[in-house]
Amino acid sequence: MDDQTTKQYTYNFTISDTTKLIELRTEHDALFDGKKNGAKVAWSLILKEMGLEGVVTTEQLSKKWDNMKRKYKELKCPGPGMEKEAAKGMVTWHWFSMLDKTLGDKFPLPSVAMTTEDSCASLSTKRVCLVQLGTDVLKLLPNTPLPENTETASEHSESGPGMHLGVEIASLRRERLCMERDQAEVEIASLRRERLGMERDQAEVEIASLRRERLGMERDQAEVERERLLLERERKLLERERAAMERDRTQLRRDWATVERDRTAVQRDKVRLEKDLASLERDKVAVAREREQLSKDHENNIAHSEANASTLEDRQKLRSLFKKLIEKF
Repeated sequence: MDDQTTKQYTYNFTISDTTKLIELRTEHDALFDGKKNGAKVAWSLILKEMGLEGVVTTEQLSKKWDNMKRKYKELKCPGPGMEKEAAKGMVTWHWFSMLDKTLGDKFPLPSVAMTTEDSCASLSTKRVCLVQLGTDVLKLLPNTPLPENTETASEHSESGPGMHLGVEIASLRRERLCMERDQAEVEIASLRRERLGMERDQAEVEIASLRRERLGMERDQAEVERERLLLERERKLLERERAAMERDRTQLRRDWATVERDRTAVQRDKVRLEKDLASLERDKVAVAREREQLSKDHENNIAHSEANASTLEDRQKLRSLFKKLIEKF
């Protein structure tokens, strides 16, 4: 058996839980019509409205109601010789009045003695006031009308042997009322202190939470401010880079125009160079022809020079002879 199941079996119903159980069982009484699974669905609905899902089961809730119903029946319709104990239980049991409003018609009093019927009828007039303290703290306070005096109670029961029973019931009512009133005052004071303490603790927790949230918001705001400044710097940097890119684009356009002009000039130079190369080829051919002609002329000049040299030598010999001839004469 796991921890949750153990917790379900050991759960103790509080006064608030029991009060809600009686009220919701009375409110949804029409759902318990004897149809198949009708009671289970109704108990599931009551369990959900009580806010005890996962804490107790529908079987435990049904068993709790059956036990209270059985005890109410034993007090409302006691066996022979148990009238006095039943009357005392009607006064001392906390839930008799609420159950009497719910189950009174289902368990009518036996008509054995008028005194017992009168006593139970007087007990059925008991009311339970539900007082809410704070937000969700519930307590039951008795609001039972007491007889004005014991003589009145005696007058209601003087017609039978239940006279002493009526007196004891009235006395028990007064004692129980005083005890529960004192207990209620103590519980109310304690609950008020607990409520103030809870409100103070809750306020401190909320203040601390608000402070943490404020610090968190301030940190977030500072972070946002830092991010804003960083974005501003990045924006300025991007603007400078954009301006630089624009300048580079303009310079690139100028350079491209210069390149285009240079390309045009190169094309012109290429055409001119091709023309010069063609002219050079023509000049080369002409030079080759001239070289060939010069070679031929040179050969001719050499031959002519050799011929001229022999003629000159003959002339010199002739001149020498002529000079000798003149000298002789």
